Amino acid sequence: MLGLLQDEDVEARLRALCSLSSKLWNEINYARRRRFFETKRVDLKKTYREFYEKYKELIGSATAQKVMNKSDETWRAFFSSLKAKREGRLPPFITRVNPPRYRKRVGRRTLGAVLRNDQYRIDGEYIVIEYIVIKGLGAIGSIRVRYSEKKHIAERQ
Repeated sequence: MLGLLQDEDVEARLRALCSLSSKLWNEINYARRRRFFETKRVDLKKTYREFYEKYKELIGSATAQKVMNKSDETWRAFFSSLKAKREGRLPPFITRVNPPRYRKRVGRRTLGAVLRNDQYRIDGEYIVIEYIVIKGLGAIGSIRVRYSEKKHIAERQ
């Protein structure tokens, strides 16, 4: 993990992006969890469309799509695990299957964003994301940038 080199304006913009991305993750999961606990079914496409329209102007369509695609992926994995449990195919070390969780730690929302690979460029040793420079990550398909204890952290994904 590496800290980002930035100024206060960039930090404020990145914090806003991460906050809105985490808010999107939590809102879409709240809607899907509520629906699942009420009916045992979730319409992934319907919730995707609903939240895409709400967030595309706030964080950009590419970022909104990436966050929601990641949410879809976790819900599909959850449903696959439920099916495996019903059919008795779960590995013995898995004792419970739970729906995807919210992004929070110690009662507070964690800040994070998932970026598509065309939302950044590699320039020498740096990854440049709209005026934000990350040193030393090399070429990767996508990265997550999150705020953790007064610094931004870049992680390979």
